Amino acid sequence: MASEQPDVISAFNEAAFQVQRIHNIWLDLRKNRERGNLLACKWILDSLELELYYDAKKLSEDYLIRLEKINKEIDSISLIKKSGGLLYIKLMEKEKLLREILQESGKGSTYKRKDEDELD
Repeated sequence: MASEQPDVISAFNEAAFQVQRIHNIWLDLRKNRERGNLLACKWILDSLELELYYDAKKLSEDYLIRLEKINKEIDSISLIKKSGGLLYIKLMEKEKLLREILQESGKGSTYKRKDEDELD
């Protein structure tokens, strides 16, 4: 006989810390991309994927499938020498996908209409 677990919510919300970590990771990614350090960008995007994995899973299994596909493509390109241009393109695709997950999870930018009142 399984015991019922009471419905509880966390007394500590980690979301603000996660948003800060994600922000710092984006900054690190931009710095390395501007320097052309594609291998560092690959690892940084993997860190972002880990931060957003649960959100992606919760939003849609399709996100996980798309991430797995692009990771395989990136890994196969990483093994080929002199394929920096293609690797850069695939890393950008992964970044766009992660930004989409971030937005869909509600942890990205928030938009409102110009005519909305500032105070609720």
